[in-house]
Amino acid sequence: MVLKPPTPHQVPWPYDLQCILRLPLDIAERLRPVLEEGYSKQLDDVIDITPVDRPVEGERSRAFAVKAFEETLSGVLLDIPTFVESFKSPNNHVFTKTADVSQMLVAFRGTWSEYKQRLQEQGVELDPEFPLTLRDGLTPPTVRIRQRKWRQPPNPDQAVRNARAEEQIMNVNKGGHLEWTEEADVAASEMREREENEPSSIWRPTDEIINTLNATGLMPSLPPGMSSASLSSFAMQDGAGSYSAFDATSKGSRATKKSKRHHHKKNKKHKKESKEEDEAIAAFKNR
Repeated sequence: MVLKPPTPHQVPWPYDLQCILRLPLDIAERLRPVLEEGYSKQLDDVIDITPVDRPVEGERSRAFAVKAFEETLSGVLLDIPTFVESFKSPNNHVFTKTADVSQMLVAFRGTWSEYKQRLQEQGVELDPEFPLTLRDGLTPPTVRIRQRKWRQPPNPDQAVRNARAEEQIMNVNKGGHLEWTEEADVAASEMREREENEPSSIWRPTDEIINTLNATGLMPSLPPGMSSASLSSFAMQDGAGSYSAFDATSKGSRATKKSKRHHHKKNKKHKKESKEEDEAIAAFKNR
């Protein structure tokens, strides 16, 4: 379908000149015989599309009045998340590409709010971020294509880190000092020294981490009088030592089992190869 801008010589038309026209089912069935007879002036006599100065979802130039078979319908120009190529042919053998179509003019009866409600009942959704963009394309492979194929919004934490890095670089270029935060594992003696002299430099578990440990049953049993906030200190003392020893024992037992299993597989493989060699020798002697 070719749209006719209201005043192309005065105001630049902001949208595509070609779009897909979607009509109600009963009107589409009446229009199909007209198209089969030939795309000529007959279609211009049946359908008339006129822009309407009415905002839709906060945007202007999206509303249209579609007159089809003497019935006036409301129309809204929606965006498609993909491009659809349109071709023209004089003989159905040679085709010439005419445009990349990325919009669809939807004609409907009633108001825009009522039509959106009907779309939801039919399982057709609009993009929540862009209310005038269809969530799906025209073919099954393009279902939720924006969420599946397009790049997702960047992580805000990464944006903050990039901004801080840029700030530090600008500070160094201006002759300032570089400031950074370093996380590292330290020995138990240094840990105790920092506990006394620099308690703010030691990581403390947040309430969210503590609640997660309690919910999953992974919270270690703390000595009497020690709070959950002292987990970092407890990790460097005897409590963590017992956990480390238990973990080392578990790793050793796992390594032993793995070694025995590997040795058993090698014996089975060796027996199988020996059996195949004996069968080959016996077959050669019986020739």
